[in-house]
Amino acid sequence: LGAVERAEEIALGRLGPGETAELGGLLAGGPLDPGAAAALYAETEGNPLFVVESLRAGTAGTGAGGLSPRLHSLIAARLRSLSPGARSLAGVAAAVGRTLTAELLRAATGRSETDLAAALDELWRRGVLREHGPGEYDFTHGRIRDVAYEDLAPGTRRRHHLALAEALQRVHRADPEPASGRVAWHYDRAGRVADALAWYRRAAAQARRRGADAEAVRLLERALALLPEGADATAPRLELELLSSLAIPLAVAEGFGSDRLEVVQRRAIAASRAAGVEPSPELHRSLAMTSLCRSDFGRARALAGRLRDAATRARDEDLQVEGEYLLGVAAFWAGAPAAARHHLRRAIAGHRPERRCAHLSRFGHDPAAVCLSRLGNALFLLGRPGDARRARAEALAVADAGGHPYSRGAAYAFGAMLAVDLGEHRDLPRYVRALDDSNAHGSATELGAEALRGLVAVLEGDAGEGMERVRAALEASGSVDAMPGLRAVLTRLLLAACEATGDAEGGLAAADAALALATPVWEAEARRLRAEFLAATGATPREVAGELARAASVARR
Repeated sequence: LGAVERAEEIALGRLGPGETAELGGLLAGGPLDPGAAAALYAETEGNPLFVVESLRAGTAGTGAGGLSPRLHSLIAARLRSLSPGARSLAGVAAAVGRTLTAELLRAATGRSETDLAAALDELWRRGVLREHGPGEYDFTHGRIRDVAYEDLAPGTRRRHHLALAEALQRVHRADPEPASGRVAWHYDRAGRVADALAWYRRAAAQARRRGADAEAVRLLERALALLPEGADATAPRLELELLSSLAIPLAVAEGFGSDRLEVVQRRAIAASRAAGVEPSPELHRSLAMTSLCRSDFGRARALAGRLRDAATRARDEDLQVEGEYLLGVAAFWAGAPAAARHHLRRAIAGHRPERRCAHLSRFGHDPAAVCLSRLGNALFLLGRPGDARRARAEALAVADAGGHPYSRGAAYAFGAMLAVDLGEHRDLPRYVRALDDSNAHGSATELGAEALRGLVAVLEGDAGEGMERVRAALEASGSVDAMPGLRAVLTRLLLAACEATGDAEGGLAAADAALALATPVWEAEARRLRAEFLAATGATPREVAGELARAASVARR
């Protein structure tokens, strides 16, 4: 019919979300609820055959993800009808995943350009693959990829994954790091445990340099799960290295008060004993930060001092910088800004910009940006607002240039806190917007950002919503700080919100809460504001004067 121009082929596109829901409702005998309709579309991607078969099998919208026997047989029959060359290539492509390139397939299969093009064209014509761009393909539907992969024999699967791991290294020979996670996964699926472990560690380090801490946690946890399969005499040392590496991104993602982090720390200490070695510097650093979260300043200083001394003996410049940083933040949260200034300046002076990437990989932050920002807060407490502003400006410039999400978020968070202390209400929204744009992730970062947003709302006239956001963030912080000084920061912001709204009763309660904390950073400010709130609630001049005298005494000390 086509030859005599008596037929017209009409290519039908996939159904949209609304059309998928309509078809599902017709087949189900009634409208689907929005959640089920969205799940049905996500599972079937608007393919009418898959919609029908999912509903028949009773799996539509359940998230079960399984294939009905009928649907499996239909797809398998479609794949069996391919030529041997195209069917074989579909198996390799299924091992890659849904997104693949002709270059990777050629490197993994060793096929000639002509043979590869013929097989790809057949898979494209038969609707198995679709083209995304020159040389880029993916499966037309995840179900097709699933069947192609499931029908591979176990030995063939492992062979494909091994070939793909080696092909990825050849394709990305100039810079293999961006592909390191995929290389690790293919070695993992190929059963090459030692190679998978090495590449998972590389992938985690690369993720941490990008600030993708949750991804680094996932990669390192998978590496740890592989250890029993490849256990030998070196297993305790390798386990210790993996656990020490895991502690930093886990703390960024969940906070140093995380229960999971505590489990990792205990397991790492046990592994160090089993290996007969001292805990790693990274583990000591994690333990020091956890001690600060629990306001155990003595233990934090002891651990930080041990790190610094070990760095001096080993001539480890990065560890020396980190030891001084830890001593600085321990002094800051203990209410000793002069000591904090001393150690933070030593950390800044000891850091070399060319060591930034190495420091990021090892300790999870840019020491120049973070130390300069904390130095600004310490200088303010020492009565040097001009120097504090200059340190903040330098910290933000370094953080913006470096672009590391966690470090940039920390610099803008403490820059915003300095704006609160300085009364820079007009500039505060700018710092908060930059903090939101930093892409810094983690429970503690989000709580601090939410409280700052609440204070901005208060200052801009929306007292009700703003106060609610600040109080909600403080309530969500729990009884143990996720990061050092978190509750002190949130309580300081609540005090500022109460001052801005004239809420004397709430301010008195917030001031009492601030003074009850074991973190005395803002004690002088809490007492000064408490005196103002006392005066507003009708306290005697003697009570007000006594509170002001105590505030002055704390400030001098």
